[in-house]
Amino acid sequence: MVKYKEEICKLKGWLEPRAINLFEHLGIVHARNNINGDILEIGTYHGKSTCALGQLLVDKEVLHAVDTFVGYNRKEFFLDDFKSNWNRFVTRNIEIHKCKSDELDFEESKKFRIIHIDGDHSFECTFKDLILANRHLEKTGVIIIDDFLNQDWLGVNQALNRFLTDYEYCVFALGYNKTLICRTEDYKIYIEDFKTDKFNISPHNMHPFHGYNYLSLK
Repeated sequence: MVKYKEEICKLKGWLEPRAINLFEHLGIVHARNNINGDILEIGTYHGKSTCALGQLLVDKEVLHAVDTFVGYNRKEFFLDDFKSNWNRFVTRNIEIHKCKSDELDFEESKKFRIIHIDGDHSFECTFKDLILANRHLEKTGVIIIDDFLNQDWLGVNQALNRFLTDYEYCVFALGYNKTLICRTEDYKIYIEDFKTDKFNISPHNMHPFHGYNYLSLK
């Protein structure tokens, strides 16, 4: 259960309130299916989505937060604010990587059950982040991509389409500016669990994409 939803939504950054419900339901699905593991977020800003995802951690799981913590104009530094927000809303295990995502050096055996990609939105960087995610995604894990349908960030669209063409993944849910993908072998697990009244699902919300029907969440 994600607590402090209203307070988290007031933090600086971009995250639709209903996206928090989406994260929360993903946590429920993982608990129901005994899917465990750490969480990785690429691109944290002040920690708005990080604080929501962090509350999905159980037992000794750790959230790995990746960001340069420097604004585009090189005049904004927000690591202290990020830490303050995390300690205010989560206070669980976290590892902060103050770097660009292509500077990460995880051991090959390091895996995550949830990987949230919200970093550099160019095609090149997003595609590299997806390749990284594929290499470190836990069995039956989920990758969440931000801004896939945002007209200001067509590089994200290009990268995900390329990734779905080259790798055995599929979109199973899309809504609130978040796109959820899983390995094709895990599609049935997620598509069935996300057919819930919580997201106002109807037959008209199912659409084909790269060979699989995804849920358009309202």
